[in-house]
Amino acid sequence: MQSEIDGTKILSAIAANEKTFSEIKADINKSARSLVVTALKGKSTALDSARSIRSAIGGEDFELIVEGMKPAEIKALLGKVDKHSDLKTADVSSQRAHIVSLLKGSIAPAEKAPSKRPAAKKKAKLPVEETPWLQSATMTALKKGSGEKTATTAGKKKKAKKNE
Repeated sequence: MQSEIDGTKILSAIAANEKTFSEIKADINKSARSLVVTALKGKSTALDSARSIRSAIGGEDFELIVEGMKPAEIKALLGKVDKHSDLKTADVSSQRAHIVSLLKGSIAPAEKAPSKRPAAKKKAKLPVEETPWLQSATMTALKKGSGEKTATTAGKKKKAKKNE
């Protein structure tokens, strides 16, 4: 059974010995870009973690990686680092510039916009005496507790006798 390799150790060795690995420089660059984009696309990626990734890589290289990202990747990243941005429907170059500025720390994420709908108005409840649908003779008798038979109570008594 083969044990797992230490990828970080190998990548560090490759970085430390550029001349030895000069023939695969293009593959190294492609893999590095892919690894960073994968890290940015991670489920737990938020503003703080994206800023940490940018800080670890360096601003210039990070900007080059962002420039090479697909429009869908840019839009998804923008949604993670600035959930309330109004640039979600803007052109990709504006979104890229916004992401770079956010991760540099030169701008703050957008605040949540207040709701455009007015608050729902609550209707005032009418007292029972004033509700027109409760003003029938039957309801008046029920409210007074007069014991008069109503259609509802009479029907219930008949059903009760049948069930006995």
